[in-house]
Amino acid sequence: MDDPASPITVRLVRARGPQPDERPLDPVRRFVNSRLIEDDVDELGSPAGAVSWFARQGYGALDVGDSALAVYRDVRESLRRALEGDGVALGEINRAMARYLPADPRIVAVDAEIIGVMALAEALDLRFEALQWILASLWRGAASGELSRLKICADDRCRSAFYDGSRNRSRAWCTSGGCGNRNRVARHRARQRASAPGADD
Repeated sequence: MDDPASPITVRLVRARGPQPDERPLDPVRRFVNSRLIEDDVDELGSPAGAVSWFARQGYGALDVGDSALAVYRDVRESLRRALEGDGVALGEINRAMARYLPADPRIVAVDAEIIGVMALAEALDLRFEALQWILASLWRGAASGELSRLKICADDRCRSAFYDGSRNRSRAWCTSGGCGNRNRVARHRARQRASAPGADD
């Protein structure tokens, strides 16, 4: 039996964190938006595409095959549904966090700077290092109360993730001039049709 007093061996997720102009939840937002539903674009559509996307996001050269990629895509769509308020999907995310983040977050000194990181057991599969970072960002967002600002666009054709920076957290669409304008115009036209003479005939 392991000595409970002995230090655990950890490695630190050294993937790129939020940049100065980014928010802590941006890794989650970018991950969800790696699939753009309206444009029918999926950056994780193939292992080669996924390797390229993860590298551009700063996660390094990950060895992502078909089986690992299926996990990433499943978690991504569970995230999208959970952000829309789907309780079943939230349970799926909790199970993913339990599997891929089986250690406590902690504060450590790295390169003479004190930062918050997630300490991860050496045994974790390196194919999922990017997923560990994304889920750690999700955990930090939930712990800070910021997660409620990460939303899914209310336009069913879009369903992209966006950060709601409004004072009362009331934004419904990812862009006011795009999805927002399209839905406002559609509602206006529907009201005009409903009020037109003979609309009830």
